Amino acid sequence: MSASTRRMATWPVTLLLALPGSCRDDPPGGIGEAERGADGRQAAPPATDRPRTPMETAASMRRWYRQRRYRLLEQYINPAGAAAVINTLMAMDKLLTADNELGAAVECRLGPGEAARWSVAWLADGIDIFSGSVRLICEDVKHDEAAVTFQVGDRIPLERAVFKNRDGRWVLQVDEPIPGLPGALDDFADAVGRVARRVREQPMTAEQIDSEWSVRLRPLEKRLRGILEAYARSRTAGAGGP
Repeated sequence: MSASTRRMATWPVTLLLALPGSCRDDPPGGIGEAERGADGRQAAPPATDRPRTPMETAASMRRWYRQRRYRLLEQYINPAGAAAVINTLMAMDKLLTADNELGAAVECRLGPGEAARWSVAWLADGIDIFSGSVRLICEDVKHDEAAVTFQVGDRIPLERAVFKNRDGRWVLQVDEPIPGLPGALDDFADAVGRVARRVREQPMTAEQIDSEWSVRLRPLEKRLRGILEAYARSRTAGAGGP
């Protein structure tokens, strides 16, 4: 099992650590549409602005994610896993947008400070180097391979993202897709959005919102956890663990 496989196989583990966890202060999205070329595709950054080191690349990738520049981001992820990572990030972005809508509806209905009770923004700190509360610490470069050490929130141990240099570009190495994860996140986002609309459109007490959550969201949260736990078990078995 390669270092890159070991590193990115922790995606489901970090998501499990975020069930539940701290709220995200700066959810991705809402920063603006991506820059696009004449053909409608997102344009690559000018040569003078392209990241030159693994640390610069990691910081740029996090910024592009917040800006929803998915096509540009895809160019810096190894092709075998790029589509799956982008789909997961897009689904997470959709979920956090729905979470913001639910929070606004709850605060409008019940008053300021009430939204955190039903927020799912903690999931944003479970997507590895793209997590909301990340501090990039250092890089270790050996020839055409590198590892960027980072910390999510105040978690210990620290984590590492593996990069390989491909024609002068540092490319993030990711594992195979987690089966069912983007779809589960997308369904969760749709359900959160439906709850937000119900709260916004009709008078509801905190107890009624609790009921909506239990009926519409608890089963999907259970499904999401099941997908992540099953994947974590399969990775442990594949690595020769118990």
